[in-house]
Amino acid sequence: MFLVDTGHGKLELSVFEDGVPPVFRIHAPKDQTLPDPASVTVETLRAGGAVSVFLFAQKNGFLESTTDIPEPHEFDAFLKLNHGGHLHTNRIEFREDAHHHHGEGEGAEYQDAHERAHADDIARRFVGRTVTTPQIIMFGITGGLMPCPAAFSVLLVCLQLKRAVLGFTIVGAFSFGLSLTMVAAGTVAALSVKHAQRKFKGFGAIMRRAPYVSCVLLVILASYMGWHGWSHLQSH
Repeated sequence: MFLVDTGHGKLELSVFEDGVPPVFRIHAPKDQTLPDPASVTVETLRAGGAVSVFLFAQKNGFLESTTDIPEPHEFDAFLKLNHGGHLHTNRIEFREDAHHHHGEGEGAEYQDAHERAHADDIARRFVGRTVTTPQIIMFGITGGLMPCPAAFSVLLVCLQLKRAVLGFTIVGAFSFGLSLTMVAAGTVAALSVKHAQRKFKGFGAIMRRAPYVSCVLLVILASYMGWHGWSHLQSH
């Protein structure tokens, strides 16, 4: 049984199979209220990409899915609650050996609802998939080949000077160098983060606050540049 904080109260989601075909059941803890069954769905996503949607019906003191859950009970479940015209989504990992909850309630490691929404979307898109080293290298190469204003400027100048071979050579070297840099930087960053997480406790919490620090630095820099520009105009 999973205790899920939907943002509008807590619900208990479980798979019930005591003498009956397995179904989802939703209970409301003490002092909590069950939602309207029409506002609740559970969507399961299996490793192969198969998606199933479960609707619910009102029972005596709980909600129960109207269809059975096929075996095996190993999937990501997305509990969706429609409340006031907006949708709340919580992800729960059902595994045969152990169950894990990655949602808005207990065990959540997301900084806010925006981060959780992105994490759930990524989980749905890439569940059961692995990223290989050749794919990472290809990402770097294609990133280096993306149109770049600086590369196009160099190419146009070379074409204007009727040095097309030189222009294409420079752009090719630029793209290859950028791809190597992207792959190397990504590899070093990934290894560094893993090492830091093992060595320093609380590193993850610090990194989650890093965007706020960079935002403050950018505001300070922008303010300084604006003040410097205004002072320069005033002096003239």
